[in-house]
Amino acid sequence: MQTEKLPTLAEEKMVLSHSFRELLERHIGLVYSVAFRQLDGDHSAAHDVSQSVFVDLWKKSGHLESVGYLPAWLHQHAIFASRNWIRSEQRRRLREQKAMELQTTSDDVEFFSDENRGILDGALCRLSTQEREGLLLRFYHPEGNLGQDLRLRRRALGDPGSKRPRFHPVGI
Repeated sequence: MQTEKLPTLAEEKMVLSHSFRELLERHIGLVYSVAFRQLDGDHSAAHDVSQSVFVDLWKKSGHLESVGYLPAWLHQHAIFASRNWIRSEQRRRLREQKAMELQTTSDDVEFFSDENRGILDGALCRLSTQEREGLLLRFYHPEGNLGQDLRLRRRALGDPGSKRPRFHPVGI
C-alpha cells in the first residue's frame, strides 16, 4: 500500500501561478486592445488598466465559476476599468487645476519683483490708515478674523462706532 503524497502549499502556488501566467498570456491582447480603444490610444493608460483587470481576476480566482465565459468577462471588465480610469483621471486633473488656481505664492514672487515692489508700496502709502490696515490684514493675515481684528483696532483707537449698541427689554 503506497501513501499518496499531497502537494505542498508552495507546489500548489507554483501550479496556480503557472496556470495564471498561461491565462494572462492567452488573453492579454484582448484586454489591452479593449483598454487601448477605450482610452483613445493611450499606451501607458492601457497598460495600467490591463494590469488592474488581471489583478482583479487574480483576486476572483477562487470564484471563477461565477465569471462564466472568461473572454466575455475580461472584455466587460476592461471596459469598466477603463471608464474608472478615465473618471479618476478627470478628477485628478480637476484637483490639480483647482490647486493651481489656489496657489498664489509663486505668482506673488513674480509680481513682487524689484520694479513692481515700489509701485505696490507707493499705492499702499497713498491709502488712508484704515484702508491700508484693512488690505494688509486681508492679504497678509488671511487666517485671522478680519472683522474681529478691525473691531479691536477701532476699540484701541477709541472709535465710538466700535461699541455695541445696548438693547433693553421692552417695558423697562
